[in-house]
Amino acid sequence: MIEPALSSARATPIERFLGPGRAGGPTTLLWLQPGYTDADVLAALNLGLDRVNRHAEAASPEADEVRLALHAAAALLLDPRTRGRARGEGGLDAAAALEHDAILTLAMFGGWNRKALHRLTLLAHARGLPSSQVYATLSRLTRRSNAGAEAAPVPAAPAAERRREPSTDPGMSILRRIVIGFVIVVAVLAVVGAAVTVSVRASRGGPRQAEAPIARAETQIPEQLFAAPGQATPRPAASPPASATVLDDVRACLDGLAVDPGEAVARFDEALGRLSAAWAGLAPDQRAATHHAVVEFVHRLRGEPDLAASAARSVVARTPPPVSPGEPPRPPAPGDVLRWAWGSGMVARLAQERDWPARIVQLLQRASAEAPSASSAPGAFERGAMLALARMVPTLVPRTVAVNVDEDRVKAWTEWGACVAAAAPDEAGADRMLLAALDALMLDGPEPHADRTTFDVLTWLGGRVRFSRGDESRAWALRLFDSSAISTGDLFALTRRLSQLPEMGGGRDASLVLATTASTRDRSQLRQRYATLWGMAQVASAQAASEAWVKASRRVAALADPATDQVASQLERAVLYSRLSESAWWAWLGHADASAAALAQAERLEAQVAAPQPGPKPLPDPGGDGGWVERYLAAQNAPTTRMQLLTEMNALPHNVGPLQAEVLVKEALRGSPVQVRRLASEIVQKQLRNAAVVNAMLEQLPTMPWTGENAALVSRVGFGALPASDDPARRIVARRLLVERLLELLASEGDAGRIDELSRELSSSYLGRATTAPPTPTSDRAPSDPPPAHLAVAQARARWRRIADGVVAVGREPLSIEQIERRLASRLRLAEGQVRTFAAEQLAVCELMAFTLAAERPEEAPRASEVLERLASERRAADHVLTQIRAAERAMLDLWLIRIGGPEQ
Repeated sequence: MIEPALSSARATPIERFLGPGRAGGPTTLLWLQPGYTDADVLAALNLGLDRVNRHAEAASPEADEVRLALHAAAALLLDPRTRGRARGEGGLDAAAALEHDAILTLAMFGGWNRKALHRLTLLAHARGLPSSQVYATLSRLTRRSNAGAEAAPVPAAPAAERRREPSTDPGMSILRRIVIGFVIVVAVLAVVGAAVTVSVRASRGGPRQAEAPIARAETQIPEQLFAAPGQATPRPAASPPASATVLDDVRACLDGLAVDPGEAVARFDEALGRLSAAWAGLAPDQRAATHHAVVEFVHRLRGEPDLAASAARSVVARTPPPVSPGEPPRPPAPGDVLRWAWGSGMVARLAQERDWPARIVQLLQRASAEAPSASSAPGAFERGAMLALARMVPTLVPRTVAVNVDEDRVKAWTEWGACVAAAAPDEAGADRMLLAALDALMLDGPEPHADRTTFDVLTWLGGRVRFSRGDESRAWALRLFDSSAISTGDLFALTRRLSQLPEMGGGRDASLVLATTASTRDRSQLRQRYATLWGMAQVASAQAASEAWVKASRRVAALADPATDQVASQLERAVLYSRLSESAWWAWLGHADASAAALAQAERLEAQVAAPQPGPKPLPDPGGDGGWVERYLAAQNAPTTRMQLLTEMNALPHNVGPLQAEVLVKEALRGSPVQVRRLASEIVQKQLRNAAVVNAMLEQLPTMPWTGENAALVSRVGFGALPASDDPARRIVARRLLVERLLELLASEGDAGRIDELSRELSSSYLGRATTAPPTPTSDRAPSDPPPAHLAVAQARARWRRIADGVVAVGREPLSIEQIERRLASRLRLAEGQVRTFAAEQLAVCELMAFTLAAERPEEAPRASEVLERLASERRAADHVLTQIRAAERAMLDLWLIRIGGPEQ
C-alpha cells in the first residue's frame, strides 16, 4: 500500500517517498528488525525501491537520492565485515566504520574523485551519521598522515549536535556537500589525491613521504571541502585553472545551484563574461553545449524569481546598449563585437523557450524588440547573432578620413569577421554577410585611397569572400561596375582582390586592376572582361533580353490609371501588372523563354486595356436566325422537315436565342416521334452554358411529364442530382437546381463574369511567381482551374519570405522582416473574405520585395522606401478594395523596374 505524500512543505525527501520515521541508520531506512538475513535485506531494498517508483515524483532528483541511499544501506548491511558495526546505530563503532569505508572507497576508485566523495557521503548517511562526520573523518586521516602514528578514533557527533540539524534532510545535505566539494576543490584536486594516498600508506604501515609543502597543503584540505557548522562555504579564487574551459565554467555554476544559488548566479555572470569573449573560437558542438547549459541554468532557477531574473539580466547585459532617440548608435570597441553578438544570439535562443516567467519574458522582449520572434525552428542563436552583426555594420563604417590607421576599428572588424564565420549557417550565408559589409563600406565609407583604415578593411573583407564559380558573389561584383554609386577608388580596392583569384592568374595580371582614374568606358570594358573570364557571358545576353521587358513595362507604367468607379477595369489593370511582374520574375531567375511567354500574356492584356471600350451590346434577335422558329412551327405535321431543321440547328456554332431555346426544350421533353425528341435533347445538352436554355427548362418544369429521360435531362441542365421518382420533394429540388444554375449563368455575364475570369488569370499569374521551375514546352503554363487567388498569393508570399531570409539586412530597409510579419498578422485578423485576404497577402509580398531590394542593393533603398510610401498613400485614398489591389501590383512593377530597369523611371 502506497502511503500518502506528506503535505508539509518541510517533509524530507526520505519521509516524502518512504514515509515518516524512516530517516536514520541503514536498518531504520530499510525498516529491518533485529536478526535480519540477507534475503530480508534484499526484500526490504526491493520494497523501498518499489515505493519510490510508484510515487508521483519518481522522476525527480530527490527520488534519485533516496534510491541511492537505499542501495548504500543495503550494500552496508550485506557486507559481513561491516554488518555488525552497522547494526549499532551511531556511536564509536559507526565512526570507525566510516573511516574503514573511506579507505576502501579510496582503493576502489583510485584516489579522491567525484564518485569517491559521493559514495563516502552516501555511506555516512546510511550509517546515520551527519555529513559533518565526513569532515571529521577526513581530518583525522590527514592528521594521522602528518603525525606518522595511529590517531585515536574520532567519536561520532553528540546527539545534541545532531539535534541542531532537525529540519535538514540528510539526502539534500549530502547533495549540498557533494556540490561544494566539486565546485571548490577543482583547483586542489591533485593535492587532495596526494594527501589521501599518503594517509593510506600510513594506515598500512608503509613509508610516509613527509614533504613539507604537501603536508602544509594537506592540513587545509578539509576546511576547503566542508565548512564548519554555522559558517558559510568559503569562496575559492575567481580565476579558474588554466585547463578549465568556458563550458566547464557554466557547468560548474549548474552544480553550484544545489549548494548556494545566490553564489552560483554570481559565478554565472563571471562565466558568461568569459564565454561571450571566447564563443567564436569554440567548435560547433561545444558552442551548442554552452547554449544548452545557459538555458538549463536559467530554467533551474524558475522557483526563485529574483535569481532567475538576475541570471537573465546577465545575458541581456551582453547585448548592444539601447540607442536614445535622435542619437547615433555607439560603434563597438574591441571586445564589444564578440560580446554583443553572443548576447543577441543567446537572447534569441532564450526567447525560443515558451514557459518563462513574466519577468524574464519582459527582459527578453526589451532586449530583442526587433530580434527574430520565438519559434521552434533550430538555429535561433545563429539568427540572433547574425542580425546583431548586420546591425553593427553601419556603426563600424568610418565616417571621417583619418591620417593614421584606426587600430581599434580594424580589431573590431576582425572580431566581426570571426563572429560571421562562427554564426553563419553556411559558406554562402557568410559570403552574403561579407558582401553586405562591403556594400556599406563602399557606399558610406571614405574613399579607400584617402583613408587607410577603409582600404585595409575593404582588402581584408574582400579576401574572405570566396568568389567561387556559380556563386552570387561574382554577379555582385559585376553589378558594381555598372553602379554610379560605387567610385573607381572602391573598385580599385576590390579588383586588387579579384585579380588575386587563382583563375585570374594570382595577381600577375595588373590589367585586371581598375585604375583610380578610370573612365566609364574603362569600367564597362573591365566588367566585360571579368564576365568573359568567369564564363558569365550569359549575363550580358540576359541583360540584352531584358530590354524588351523594360520597354514594355515603362510603356504600361505610363498609361493613365482607370477611373475608380470601373471595378472590372481596376482588376484588369492589376492582372496586367501581375503578368509583367511574372515576366520579370522569370527574367530574374534566368529563364528567358518563360519570361517571354509571360510578357506575351501581358502584351495581350495591354492591347485590351488600351483599346476603346465598346458601347452597349444590342438586344438579341428574338427570332434567332431570322425565321428558324417560324419555319419549325409551320412544319408541325411534317416530321421529316422538323428533323432537317433540327439538324441545321445542331450544326450552328453559336448559342441559341430565347425563342429557339423554348422550342428546343419543349421538343426535348414532349417531342414526337422519338427521333425528334432525342435530336432536340442532344442540342439542348450542347447548350448547357446558355442561360436561355436553363430558363426555358424552368418554364416547362411545372407541366413536364416525369419520364426517366426527362428527369435525366433536368439533372444535366441543373448540374445536380434529383431525388428518387417516388420522393414528393423531387419537383421542388429540380426547381431549386434550375434556379441556382440560371443565377450562376446570369452572374457570369457582364462585369461579374469578367471579374471571375480576371481573378482566375490573376491566380494563374501568382502561381508562376511562386515557383522557380518554369513550365516545360509540352505543359500548360498554368492549371486550367487554378486555386483561389488568395491561396496563390500566399504561396508567392512564402517564396519571397524564403528569399528575404537568405539576404543580409544592412539597416537601410524600409521595414524589417519582423515588422512585415507583424503587419501581415494584423491585416489577416481584420480581413473578411477571400478578396481582403488576398489584399493582405499581396501587400506582404510587396513589402518583402522592397526589403530584399534594399538589402541586396543598399544604394536603391531610398527608392524602395518611396515606392512603399506612395503605395500607402494610394491605399488610403482608395474607395474600393480592387483599387488597392491594383495599386499594390503597380508598386511591385515599380520595384522590378528599379531592380532591372536601372535609374530611368
